[in-house]
Amino acid sequence: MKILSVSFENLNSLTGRWSIDFSHPSFVADGIFAITGPTGAGKSTILDAICLALYGCTPRLEKVNKSTNEIMSRQTGTCSAEVRFETGAGTFRCHWSQHRARRKYEGALQNARHEFVNENQPDSVITGLSEVPLRVEEVSGMDFKRFTRSMMLAQGAFAAFLEADSDDRSRILEQITGTGIYGEISMRVHERLSLEKKKLEELSAGLKNLVLMSREEEQEQEEKLKENFLLEKDLKGAFRLKTEAFAWLKGLFDLEKELISIAKEKEALEVRQQAFQPDAEKLKRAMLALELSGMYAALTSLRKQEQRDVESQAQWLKELPLLETSCQDAEKMLAEAEQALVAIRAVFTEQQPVFRRVRELDFRIEEKKVPFKTALRALEELEKKIAGCRREQEKDEKKRLKAAGLLDKAETYLKLQAADASLITDLTGIEARMDALQDIHGKSLYNLKAVDQAEKEADLAEKNHVKKNKDLEKAEGKALALQAVLDEKQAGLEKLLQGKELGEWRNQIWELKEKQSFFDALGQSFAEVAGLKKESLNLNQQEEGLFKAEKELVLSMEKAEAEKVVLEREAGLLETQVLLLRRIQDLEEARTRLEDGKPCPLCGSVEHPYAKENIPLPDAAEEELKKLRKDLKALEKNLMALGVKEAELRKDKEQLVLKKRKNLGDQELTEQKIQRAMEDLAWKDSFEKLENVLPFLGEENRALQQAVQERVGAAETLEKEIFKDKKDVEKFQKTLADCRDNLREAMYLKEVALSEAKRLQAELQEIKTRYSENFDALLKVVSVYGVSSLDVASLEGLRQELTFRKREWMAQEKSRQTLMAEIQTLEVQLAHHVTELGRLDGEKQEASKNIASLQKEMETLSKSRSDLFGDRNPDLEESLILKNIDKAEKLKVEKDKALQEAFQQLDRLRQRLLDLEESRRLRAVPLAEAEENFAAGLPDAGFQDEKDYQGASLDEKERKSLMQELEKLKKEETELLLRRREKTELLETERKKALTDTPAPELQEAIASMEEDLTRLQQEIGAIGQRLADHAKQKEVFQREKDAEELQKKICSRWSDLHLLIGSADGKKFRNFAQGLTFEYMLGYANRQLGKMTDRYLLTRKVEAPLELCVVDSYQAGEIRSTKNLSGGERFIVSLALALGLSGMSSRNMRVDSLFLDEGFGTLDEEALDMALETLSSLHKEGRLIGIISHVSSIRERMASRIQVIPGPGGRSRIQGPGCVQPE
Repeated sequence: MKILSVSFENLNSLTGRWSIDFSHPSFVADGIFAITGPTGAGKSTILDAICLALYGCTPRLEKVNKSTNEIMSRQTGTCSAEVRFETGAGTFRCHWSQHRARRKYEGALQNARHEFVNENQPDSVITGLSEVPLRVEEVSGMDFKRFTRSMMLAQGAFAAFLEADSDDRSRILEQITGTGIYGEISMRVHERLSLEKKKLEELSAGLKNLVLMSREEEQEQEEKLKENFLLEKDLKGAFRLKTEAFAWLKGLFDLEKELISIAKEKEALEVRQQAFQPDAEKLKRAMLALELSGMYAALTSLRKQEQRDVESQAQWLKELPLLETSCQDAEKMLAEAEQALVAIRAVFTEQQPVFRRVRELDFRIEEKKVPFKTALRALEELEKKIAGCRREQEKDEKKRLKAAGLLDKAETYLKLQAADASLITDLTGIEARMDALQDIHGKSLYNLKAVDQAEKEADLAEKNHVKKNKDLEKAEGKALALQAVLDEKQAGLEKLLQGKELGEWRNQIWELKEKQSFFDALGQSFAEVAGLKKESLNLNQQEEGLFKAEKELVLSMEKAEAEKVVLEREAGLLETQVLLLRRIQDLEEARTRLEDGKPCPLCGSVEHPYAKENIPLPDAAEEELKKLRKDLKALEKNLMALGVKEAELRKDKEQLVLKKRKNLGDQELTEQKIQRAMEDLAWKDSFEKLENVLPFLGEENRALQQAVQERVGAAETLEKEIFKDKKDVEKFQKTLADCRDNLREAMYLKEVALSEAKRLQAELQEIKTRYSENFDALLKVVSVYGVSSLDVASLEGLRQELTFRKREWMAQEKSRQTLMAEIQTLEVQLAHHVTELGRLDGEKQEASKNIASLQKEMETLSKSRSDLFGDRNPDLEESLILKNIDKAEKLKVEKDKALQEAFQQLDRLRQRLLDLEESRRLRAVPLAEAEENFAAGLPDAGFQDEKDYQGASLDEKERKSLMQELEKLKKEETELLLRRREKTELLETERKKALTDTPAPELQEAIASMEEDLTRLQQEIGAIGQRLADHAKQKEVFQREKDAEELQKKICSRWSDLHLLIGSADGKKFRNFAQGLTFEYMLGYANRQLGKMTDRYLLTRKVEAPLELCVVDSYQAGEIRSTKNLSGGERFIVSLALALGLSGMSSRNMRVDSLFLDEGFGTLDEEALDMALETLSSLHKEGRLIGIISHVSSIRERMASRIQVIPGPGGRSRIQGPGCVQPE
């Protein structure tokens, strides 16, 4: 990844828009450059802009969003950053920006915007604060953390890895290389092993709980099942015969019942027929009226037509006089319109000659106006040109005079300041001498402070040495005391555990808890058995009550059935009698025609006993039949209630059987559980004795469990204290080691501080000598320009003064040359203005004469026109007359049309009256004939008059409804006769079968008994089948569980082996191993860079602590030294090598072509600084561009390419250097 350019706006002190092109030839040629400037000027802001554009955050600011933006310059409303970079995937551009509301500095922050553009595909723009960093990571291979570890090393990041302890170093390696996954794997392995062991324990416990039947028990159950199947088959055959016989009896009963129902329906039909009799008569009269409906409709139509014609004739006779008056009025209005039209046309003929003369005069006047206006415009233009020319003449004269004055001043200044001309060539050298003198003076001040600081550090080192010695003595005493307390607690723990392991005591608690749970479950089983036995007694009592109620119900139903049969038989006899009586009564009309001695036309009898009105009445028989039917209905209702009660009793019995079956099954299961528990306890006595002893056994077990728990609790507390004390002892042992190391380090630091103070004093003396030499040389050079004395504090003022004098002299010389050329140009322009004014005055006089002539001609024509027509417009006057003529013509046409329409309406009305009279005359004959025919037809149809006919007529809907009702009654009567005949024949056929002589109640009792036996047998078959099925399932489950247990043992063994290698609860086992390998790989990178800077040191790691860092000192026979006693310069070189090594590790497979280092070079001496810069410069050979941020002046002197950050007033800075521009 290579950074090509960065652009930014309003970031920290760098206000305004700035752009740096890293592909500038200076950067490409040198490969290394410096970003210099005073502390706080804004050097690191350039690196912040790169991070902000790529990832939306900076090393110093983790969040830049709507709620907080600490990087936007003060008193500004917008900020932005943009980076162009290239990778193997192409060239890309990232842009980040944020602004305040209305882009005002007092506005609220708005949401930031982030864009990513592939320059090879400009249309593919990606936006989003989270999407863009992901896309940058995708194309570069680096997220923000890897970027700041591999390409951009921020302030303080150099020594972070070197000074970190093992845990911090582990975290850094984990962030950079992603080795945290190995710790996750280690913990997952540990968790998986625990999970698999738990599964194995659950499978083993499940196998112990499975109980199977023996082979002999299984065979016994199968034989019993076969016997029950044979019994069931015989019982079902007998049950089927009984059920068919009972169904035959019930079928006879149902047929008899249905015949009674048909008789009831016949009675209801007769009642409906009697009620329909008035409607039948009404229908009959309506059918007679229907025959006359056609004739009556024709008559009605003729009557309506005659009525309409009479009304129309009366109305039209009223309208006739009005129309005649309207025609006379229209004739008068037409005559008036014709007279008005003649008058207007006469006026138009008289005015035509006047209109022609006026138009001729107007045309001539307009001809004169065009040249007159043209001449006026020409005169105005000439006057404007003359005025403009004179203004230009005056303006140029003023410019000439002003330029002459300025020229005199410039020539005077150049004579007085002739010495300043040499500043054009000498000022650059003078500034270089000033910079050197300031640099030497800065070093002098720095060395003075360094000498003072070194002396103070020497004193502090002496005091620190004394303090560390005392700390060591105190730590040794405290460590001995802690060890004594630890030994005492360990002895107490051994006494408490009585020679056993704490795990054994915990196992004993677990066993006692399981035993207590066993006792509690056993007690619950005893309670359940007692409850089930009590419930069984209640169920038996309920069963006895149900049997008793069922017997009483059967007796009641038999009695009711017998009464019903008797009543139905009596009702059938009465129905026959009533039917015969009604048939006799229906033949009353026929009886009136019988004559004694003559045969009856129906039966042929010559004797007629009822001919003399001796007809038996059916009232008494009907009353008796109604009473009988009422009793039969009450009896049927009672039977129905008994049937419902019977069904309820049957359902209660079924539920009771199910409850008893469940109760017996629950008792059996609970007793089996108790039996198994007795076997586990090896109990030989009875259930009752175990039930009595069980509470005492539980209490004894709880007491023992409480005692063991108290012992384990005390042991665990003591064990925790021992563990804590061991940690304290280990900690103090480490503290002792640290104190010893600190003591040695304090001694070393004391010696180093004294040596450093002496070295700094020698350097200070050398700097003072160089300062004096440079001061004298600079004073000699500037004395030429009138400077007699110098002071370091005033050097910057002198620089500005000389720069100003140089710029002022160059400006005055340039102004002199410019003014001379300007004066010559103005003199030429003044001569041209005089010539132009003479020409324009001649043209003005000619234009004035032409205008006067044209104006006189126009006045003469206007006077003639005014005398003839005044100010009026001939076109308008002519148009008005024509409009009046057109209006009069239209009015004449309208009046003529109105007259014609009035005569037409009058003719139409007279013709309609004649047509109407003819129509009435022709209709009179057929109307009289229709009246006569209808009146003649009424008596034949049985109607007295027209009113009687209208009363008998019905509309079609009502007539059809009555006809449908009549047909429905006839159809129902036919269907009832057919159903009665069919059911009677079927009843006779069924009675002939004679399937049984046993009464229905006895059959029903036998069926119920057999059904109960069959149900009991089927339940027994089901129970045996269920036990055998459960046994088969248990066998399958047992085999599956056994196989699963074997498989789980193999799985546990495999995970146990893996756990032994890499598993741990905290994940350190595998993570530390992987990080040790990664650390060694990273040291290979770092040693390659360190070898370029020095041949003295080689980085390595401790064998006993894989993440501890040491150096091999080849100048001391390969001695292995701690990094803690390296000098400041050595520590920087080692830190830089580690930083470059981390950079190589962090970038993975992505090539890093740009590297930025922020600060860190201030601790190096000249030689070490040269080595570090040479190492960084060598990276240029690999195609990298190295940028170094530093305020160290020696770095600025050693680098040809520099970007300077220059502070200005108000806390604002600017940048200058190769590739740096400030866009408009």
